[in-house]
Amino acid sequence: MEVKVCRGCKKIFQYIAGPELCPKCKQSEEEMFQKVKEYLRKHPGANMYEVNQDTGVSATLIDKFLCQG
Repeated sequence: MEVKVCRGCKKIFQYIAGPELCPKCKQSEEEMFQKVKEYLRKHPGANMYEVNQDTGVSATLIDKFLCQG
């Protein structure tokens, strides 16, 4: 294991694998992902602006979710 700085909150944490996020930020990002996913299920034709406005999830993070599939 190595120690890294979280990309989200800039705190130091023990890095194991995956994105360079601490457990708290990783959980928060997962919750936002679920919120976007649920919104898109209910509104399949929504664009990024609508998703951003209705969920409060940043367009940057929505774009990241889209790129990750």
